[in-house]
Amino acid sequence: MKAIPLAILLLPITLAGCMATLPFDRRSEQIAITEAENISRDDILFTSRCEFALVPNGLSAGIFYQGVCLASKNKLYLRRIDRTTGTTTTFRVYSAGQLMSASIYSGAFSDQLQLRLPQYVVALHMKRDGMHGFAWEIDSSATRKLFQILRSQGVAAVPSLARIASLPTSGTRNIYVPVPMP
Repeated sequence: MKAIPLAILLLPITLAGCMATLPFDRRSEQIAITEAENISRDDILFTSRCEFALVPNGLSAGIFYQGVCLASKNKLYLRRIDRTTGTTTTFRVYSAGQLMSASIYSGAFSDQLQLRLPQYVVALHMKRDGMHGFAWEIDSSATRKLFQILRSQGVAAVPSLARIASLPTSGTRNIYVPVPMP
């Protein structure tokens, strides 16, 4: 009688921070925002796909959310992207008067816009249109453009804090792959 071992080794593979979002359509997003927020399209100064985190003062890391950032003549709108449908909903709206200061942290691969509020720091990265959310797709020129718009609205420029790091949204994931043993 011949015995055939059918043991299967389960090999864990760890995925950390892998995520994709739906492509961004600037025109349809501007229409959706103007309708949802009751603002004129003529008042829109800047629109970009972005990622943002609200971090309590004193902390150096936060959870970044994929979204859309829009600057009008007197407000900054942060909208979160629903990963399943691609639609956006308003997350926060700030008037220029609510923002205490703004700064740019220049890193090796990207620039981070940091907006200071009384209790929080809002860290933002602008993303290239139509891309899918990986770090190398950060658009530093758009980040600097939003910084200049906020400066022109009277937000004070100050030296940047340390870079706000990204925390994983729900920890690492282990995926078990069956590997047949001879």
